[in-house]
Amino acid sequence: MMERDARFAQESYWQSRYDTSDNTVVNIAHAADGASFYDWYIEYRIKPSSPLRNVMQDCAPATQFPRVIDLGCGDSALCRELWRDSYMAVGIDIAASAGHAQRTL
Repeated sequence: MMERDARFAQESYWQSRYDTSDNTVVNIAHAADGASFYDWYIEYRIKPSSPLRNVMQDCAPATQFPRVIDLGCGDSALCRELWRDSYMAVGIDIAASAGHAQRTL
């Protein structure tokens, strides 16, 4: 069983993780289009269609369920890809720098 890391509950941990001045972390606000970002679970791709996209299209198509919230978005490109696929996606994260990066998309 995975141990809990107490740092994960601290805003300062995530703020430093996504700080745009930290050149050890690729931040979506400053990366080129098509750059690779870290997704904790699985990536969302339109072409070729990824397994996550297939599930979204089958269970919650944008025509019926257009609004999506990505809680704990971090530096994931999920919101950007969902917007490209006609969803109205919003990313929220405890780290302000991650949220700022999401808004710059």
